[in-house]
Amino acid sequence: MAQETTVLNALKTQLTNDATLAAYVKNIFLGVRKAVPSFPFIVIEPQELLEADDVYGRQDLRFRVQVVGFIECLDPEKQIVGDATNKGIIDLMLDVKKAISADRTVGGSAIHAYIQSERFEYAEYPVRSVVLTVELFFRQASVART
Repeated sequence: MAQETTVLNALKTQLTNDATLAAYVKNIFLGVRKAVPSFPFIVIEPQELLEADDVYGRQDLRFRVQVVGFIECLDPEKQIVGDATNKGIIDLMLDVKKAISADRTVGGSAIHAYIQSERFEYAEYPVRSVVLTVELFFRQASVART
């Protein structure tokens, strides 16, 4: 049965191993970082854990995480929709969605993973970000708590 850390690590592994993302995403982190070495990068941040009552020695959990992608693009015309050499924020969002959708069981650690929403943000030119809220549904033995 899966546990929270197993599911998070499996999600990171799935994104890391995706060939499209691996071609241009520099780093994928679990948790926010104060400083990052280079763009683009992805942060996976836990958001909410919803637990169902124990039934027959097992427990169903819904784990919401934010998958946050960051790009830095000096060309304002390519920040949103990029080209062959510059990925825009929509390109990054679509690539993350494809990577998650490629295996909705996240390597067998979840029963189902789905993307609830996408939200675009910008803090300061030339940095853009997209926040994907992903819900991971999994089951564990009630005694599996650590």
